[in-house]
Parts: sequence; structure tokens; C-alpha cells
Amino acid sequence: MPLNRWNSTPAAWTLVLGLSACPGGGTAVDTETGAGTTTGTTALATTTGQPTTDAPTTDAPTTTQPTTGGPNPVCGDGVLDPGEACDDGDANGPGNACRDDCLPNVCGDGEVGPDEACDNGVNNGPGEACTGTCKANVCGDGFVGPGEGCDDGNQVDDDACNNACKLETCGDGEVAPTEQCDDGNADDTDACTANCTLPECGDGIVQADAGETCDAGAGNSDNGACTDVCAAATCGDGKLWNTEGGAET
Repeated sequence: MPLNRWNSTPAAWTLVLGLSACPGGGTAVDTETGAGTTTGTTALATTTGQPTTDAPTTDAPTTTQPTTGGPNPVCGDGVLDPGEACDDGDANGPGNACRDDCLPNVCGDGEVGPDEACDNGVNNGPGEACTGTCKANVCGDGFVGPGEGCDDGNQVDDDACNNACKLETCGDGEVAPTEQCDDGNADDTDACTANCTLPECGDGIVQADAGETCDAGAGNSDNGACTDVCAAATCGDGKLWNTEGGAET
């Protein structure tokens, strides 16, 4: 550039030198006017980098694993579970030690157990077909059962309760302690009267088999028609029959 176009005064050169001394920018002072001129460059910083990308979150599906194990505990499976007193599986039931509801089979529960002949529950007991010990009520066991008049638990046939568990009565053919005889019939003229007493003169019953020809009971008399030996009064018997129509003197 031609120098003649520049102001070659010392002040102008001073300005040029001042500007060249501030390459990064600054304030140039005009030596003539004293005014300052700010010059410089502005740098634009650009930040570059890889964009941030949020990776999508992928939740794995929840899979419920099946629970493996045996079946739910039940009465009758042969396994003693909580709440069961016993469990013999297929052997549970009437006649066995363990019932269908897994309770022990005991006398009085209404089910016949292994050592029981019968079990009628609340109907067990005296006078019933099944005793309180779950035995069949039979004559001779000491328990009065259906159809029994008595049961003294012994095999003595001539006591108050005979071996057929019947109360001794006259005419049953069994001689009871209160009876002299019992031929099981109501014939008064044989060896045992109908009231189960042995025949005797004076009982009012003529026992032909015993040799009696009469029997007036309390009316027998050596002076009467029937003597004290139950024989009809006759002449020559040594007894004076002079009453009841007798004319002996």
C-alpha cells in the first residue's frame, strides 16, 4: 500500500503499532484524541461428541415355576398327617383298628372293632343285645339281655335264676330253692303237686300213687270219714268213726 495514503505522523504510527501489539484483542488508544477503540476476535467454541442414547430397559418375563410335591394330605392315604390319630390306608373302616375318619375304633363308637363282637353305640348296656364291653349279651354272662328274666352269671340250674336265664317258677321243670319239686306240669295227682310241693296226707289232694284213698286236708280225723292217714274210715281199721255220718260205737 503506498505510504502517501497514510498519515505519516508519529501519532498514526503509534496507533498502528498499538493495534499490532494486541493480536488477541484489547483497547487501542488514539494518542491524539485519547479515545480508546476496543478490537479483538471472538472465538466460538463448539462442543462436539457422541449423542447420548438411553438403551431401552427390557424386563425379562416372570415365569412361575410349578410347585412339585406329593398330593394334599387326606385321611386314607396311609400317612399319619396332623389331626389324624391313625391312618392305615385301605385298611381303615369297620372291623379294623382305624376307622374311615382316621380315629381309633373303640367300644361305644357304633362301629364294630377288631376285638368287639358288637357295637351299638349309645344302645350298648344292660338289657340290650350288646353289653357295655361290646360283647354279645348271652345267658350266663351276668348281664340281663333281651328275652332274659335274670342272669346271675353262673351255671347252677337250681338257684333263683336257672341256666336258661329264667326266674324260677313253679311248673318250669326246674326246682328252685323255694320249691320241693317241679315236674313241669300242673297235675296234682302225681308225685309233685301243681304248686311244686311233695304230696302228703293232709294237703287236701288225693295222691293215689302214694296210697291215699282220701284227703280232707285239715278235716282228716281218726273219728271222721277220712282218717289221719288219708284212708277212708272202715269198720275194723281200729279207728272209731262216729262223726260226719259215722255210726261206729
